[in-house]
Amino acid sequence: SPRHYKNGDLLAEDLIKKVNDMENFDAGYVGLRQTFLGKLDMAWHGGDPKNIKGVEELEDKLIAETWLFPRAAGPMSTSFGHIFSGGYSAGYYSYKWAEVLEADMFEEFEQKGLYDRATGDRLRDTIYAQGGTRDPMDIFKDAKGREPDPNALFRREGLLPQNDNQTPQANRKSGPQGPKQ
Repeated sequence: SPRHYKNGDLLAEDLIKKVNDMENFDAGYVGLRQTFLGKLDMAWHGGDPKNIKGVEELEDKLIAETWLFPRAAGPMSTSFGHIFSGGYSAGYYSYKWAEVLEADMFEEFEQKGLYDRATGDRLRDTIYAQGGTRDPMDIFKDAKGREPDPNALFRREGLLPQNDNQTPQANRKSGPQGPKQ
């Protein structure tokens, strides 16, 4: 059980819950912002530029779909170097997609145990060993037996209820020695 760092007293359960709840406080907002940035990237690189009438008009359309708050003054695209000079042209979405794949794969470790040998071997043999030699979706389907479940990320971020066989949110962070105690 968690203890106070100075006096060693056990921490109250309500305090532990508050700290754990803070971890995912703005997960929905951050997810929507990343969705906006991915859509903005694809809007600039995925269509006919003749259809873009203006920077702010394009951004306003996407903001209406993904933002919770009013837009700040000025265009964002002109300072979003990632998609114009950072090597992520039409690929910014891959940040969020990688999180989906990781969260989905990790749920299996939560269900079977972080150190389950069979699950670890399958991850090594299907995903790590094959790397970029095949289509990534085919590799993932070989590992999981199905397509990725985007809801896995929502569950991890506290935006959807966890499955019955998942580790409670408070114990989910792990490190080299295993889950935090």
